[in-house]
Amino acid sequence: MQTTVEPPRAAEAEDVAAAGWPRSWPLLLLGAAVLPGLVLFSVGRWLDSPAVQAWRTVCLAITTQALPFLLLGTALSGAINAFVPARVFTRILPKRSAFAVPVAGMAGVVLPGC
Repeated sequence: MQTTVEPPRAAEAEDVAAAGWPRSWPLLLLGAAVLPGLVLFSVGRWLDSPAVQAWRTVCLAITTQALPFLLLGTALSGAINAFVPARVFTRILPKRSAFAVPVAGMAGVVLPGC
């Protein structure tokens, strides 16, 4: 037994196209514009407290002080990855993992930015 699928009629296609947007889309658009403003207005008063301002200052200071070391470490790691062949690491590191981990840890002490 074979079943055939009929193509949709033109009226059904128009109904599907019209059903793409809900009727209340202007209200949804208005809500999407007003709700974030209300949230920012109510949270904005809380963000002006001295404790939150001190926290923001400390976070910004830590980020500013750490950023050069992160960039240097990333650049150095990329240079090591690009220019040092893998066989150098297999030759330098001990074969046993129990000894290789402390050696790699000492290399991490020397290059803390990586």
